[in-house]
Amino acid sequence: MEVNLQEELSLLVQLQDIDDQLHDLELERGDLPQEVGRLKNQVRELENFLEEKEAEQAQIQSEIRAVQGNVEMSKARLLKYQNQLYSVTTNREYDAITQQTDSCKAEITEGENRILELMTSGDHVTNLIEEKSNALAKFREELKEKGAELELKMQETEDEELELRHEREKIVVRIKQPIYAHYERIRLAKDGKGVARIIGNACEGCSIMIPPQRVVEVRNLEDFILCENCGRILVSDSL
Repeated sequence: MEVNLQEELSLLVQLQDIDDQLHDLELERGDLPQEVGRLKNQVRELENFLEEKEAEQAQIQSEIRAVQGNVEMSKARLLKYQNQLYSVTTNREYDAITQQTDSCKAEITEGENRILELMTSGDHVTNLIEEKSNALAKFREELKEKGAELELKMQETEDEELELRHEREKIVVRIKQPIYAHYERIRLAKDGKGVARIIGNACEGCSIMIPPQRVVEVRNLEDFILCENCGRILVSDSL
């Protein structure tokens, strides 16, 4: 069914009224949605951080075990070479075994130093895991509380919001797409207001004075008139 200019402007006014009410519902919820979103992000970041650090800790422990195994093997070889010293018969054999024992001692020292380095790193990672785990527990508890509070707010306004959105859909389908697209673009850019009445020859949205001829055109419903300053769709204060 064809909608005339007056009806379409009236629909835009109704649409703006519904959007104002939806905005009021959002205000009732305050910053809870943003706060819950922020907490979810922090929980997710900490979970990822802890997952990485726990993997790092597991890698450190694995390397410690490997180095300890190598140290034990070096100690066993050292003991074997030291026992062989009692049975050498030539200086050449003595020098060869001494070289082997020195090599084993160097491997043991290097391995033990590496174990100390790994244990220091492991302690640092353990402290980080403990610190971040405590922080994660606090954020989870806060998220639980804020989430419950938001859910209660949502439940209180859910029926009203659904009804408003249903009414909005019924209006939107009756408005020409280019006009609705302009309304939405301006509404999202201008504090939720896509339509502005002319109050005392001034735009209700930005307070700039409208040229008299434009005021007449708006009141006579001659065409869709936009505020030259803010771009809002101008309507008569009688609508």
